[in-house]
Amino acid sequence: MEKKDLFTSEIIDRLWRFARTILRSGEDAEDIVQDTLAKAWANPFTMNSPEAYLMRSVRNACIDQLRTKKEFTDEFPEIAEPGFVDGLNDKDLVYNALSHLSEQQRMIVHLKDIEGYPISEISQMMGLQENHIRTILSRARKAMRENIETELNYGNRH
Repeated sequence: MEKKDLFTSEIIDRLWRFARTILRSGEDAEDIVQDTLAKAWANPFTMNSPEAYLMRSVRNACIDQLRTKKEFTDEFPEIAEPGFVDGLNDKDLVYNALSHLSEQQRMIVHLKDIEGYPISEISQMMGLQENHIRTILSRARKAMRENIETELNYGNRH
């Protein structure tokens, strides 16, 4: 992949969505992506997957920024109490379930289920073994499923 191919709108959008998932701010995500792309353009790198390199660079920059602001925790804050189901759609249920995952689980679910990356590339991005990625993904999906079922069951009791 040539350097110019790294600056397609599709890749930039993926980087931005990933940064926004971590930072929960569109403006901060845009700054991180711009800085990462500027560094990638200025410094040559050799990797099998330059896109994986960029995703990992964005991830690391986001975590650094959160740590600098002292906002980094392993848990994403809860959005709502049980029973909030009335009037919410499936997207809201999924977002709430995602919010209950650890930062690592949330990143892996985002990369696999939202962005569609293969396990092998997620492994490179996260610096973890493929089997570990599969285990984390399986546990995250199970936790999300249980959270959604709890919310739906709680909402049906009324």
